Amino acid sequence: MTVDGSVFLRGGATFKGEVKLAYADIDLTLEADGSTFEKPVNFERIKVGDYIFLRNGATFKGEVKLLNADIGGNLETIRSTFEGPFDGNGMRVGGSAHLKGGATFKSNVRLDHARIERNLETDGSTFEGLFNGEGMQVGGSVFLRGGATFKGEVRLLGAKIGGNLETDGSTFEGLFNGDSMQVGGSVFLRGGATFKGEVKLAYADIDLTLEADGSTFEKPVNFERIKVGDYIFLRNGATFKGEVKLLNADIGGNLETIRSTFEGPFDGNGMRVGGSAHLKGGATFKSNVRLDHARIERNLETDGSTFEGLFNGSGMRVGGSMYLRRGATFEGRVDLTIARIGHFLQLGGGRFHDEIDMTGASIGGELLLSSTRFGKPQWNEDARLILRNVTTDILQAEMHAWKSGEDSWIAGDLAGFRYDRLGGLHADSDSDNPNMANADASALIAWIRATQPDDLKHHDTQPYEHLATVLTLQGAPDRAREVRYAMHDQHRQASDIPLSHKTGLWALKTSVGYGLYPFRIVWWFLALVMLGALLGALSNSATLRDDRNWSQRWRSRLLFSLGNAIEQPFVWKFC
Repeated sequence: MTVDGSVFLRGGATFKGEVKLAYADIDLTLEADGSTFEKPVNFERIKVGDYIFLRNGATFKGEVKLLNADIGGNLETIRSTFEGPFDGNGMRVGGSAHLKGGATFKSNVRLDHARIERNLETDGSTFEGLFNGEGMQVGGSVFLRGGATFKGEVRLLGAKIGGNLETDGSTFEGLFNGDSMQVGGSVFLRGGATFKGEVKLAYADIDLTLEADGSTFEKPVNFERIKVGDYIFLRNGATFKGEVKLLNADIGGNLETIRSTFEGPFDGNGMRVGGSAHLKGGATFKSNVRLDHARIERNLETDGSTFEGLFNGSGMRVGGSMYLRRGATFEGRVDLTIARIGHFLQLGGGRFHDEIDMTGASIGGELLLSSTRFGKPQWNEDARLILRNVTTDILQAEMHAWKSGEDSWIAGDLAGFRYDRLGGLHADSDSDNPNMANADASALIAWIRATQPDDLKHHDTQPYEHLATVLTLQGAPDRAREVRYAMHDQHRQASDIPLSHKTGLWALKTSVGYGLYPFRIVWWFLALVMLGALLGALSNSATLRDDRNWSQRWRSRLLFSLGNAIEQPFVWKFC
């Protein structure tokens, strides 16, 4: 039918049979406020010039079909009850769709492929079945907030939203599926919202931000390959009870988890963060954290947070600095193998219960193990620091930073460890805890010996030689010489070196201090001359036994012994 004005099915009217207005053309409005419809209502392909009001306590006991309807203004269902399916598949709403204000939908709601020019709002309403917005297009924002309850799946797969998607304070008991959706504003899953089912935003494209502050997620959260133009906030007391997956995510700004709890794995493998990754501020990670092959353009910060499982940063790239310091606690292994860090790696004040493996890592600025400002790392008795083939411009540490107790050095591996100089930022020293740049050679030698694996202690000379080279360049040749001497001594003590080799090394040590103390041969020479003089005193040679006084006789014997030693008989004439 065609109506030039409005159609009013309102005012407490009761319709006990089916109502069919399919293909109707109504110039103004369609209103059904406060009425009761006991059978299905068919508004398929209806065309309404202004709004449709199905609100103010209206009751629909059968299906309401708005399939491919064309509504010029708003669609409103405030405070009404829908006991059967609500089918708005493919409809167009020129204004907003207000499914809010305490409306109850006891069956499935279909808005798949609908086009809503302004907003979709569900504040305070209850949806007991599937909420299907797959492929829908919303020119404004989608508000699933304000205490709304969704007991079934929320499906926004491939939806296009021009403004924000907001869920503040609402409850979602089933799967929340926003895979591949496009959002022109931000996605707010924050404000104490509760998600009892899995949350999926894989491959979603969000122009601004993604926020989940203070909300609870009881099942896995999948942000795989999500693209977010600005920051992701998973902070301020948010709780994630399942896995959080950010695999290959692309984040334009910061990633922040301050004061939140992650009970399942946190997987950021291969993600890109255009700002900093702030996993700091009292966050708790109860399972493994994967940042392997991640790319973080600025800093990675963990100050004050707790990591109970593996912390995997293998192969990651950090353009700025990495801070594992100031009360950060790592109860599991820390894997930084082949990581690339642009500026600083700071460990001062961090707590480490297990191994830190940095094999093959590169630090463009400074490895800052400790300083007067940040303190020293706290090492558990099982902790190890693997620096095999690590390169850094500067090594900054106080000697006690390498100890887990008063006299207990941490185990480690320094094979291939290369640094250009000792002492960097906040490199102050005091008599009790000298900086490595000012430490005695004996302390530096003890550091190398203690932090070498047993199978390399006697054979790997590189840590000694490299330290000696750096000390020489920093104007400490005497300490460098002592380090090299200790290197040869350690090598000589190896149990599997042939006896002939050991004998040769012993001879070098005794005679010239492994070539490091060549003037030692002079003392040996003088000792031999004295021995010759003594033997001369005991001989029966007339040349050496005469009637001269005691001093003249000893002078004669010394000169005679010297002449024999240097094979120069002319010396004898002075005897």
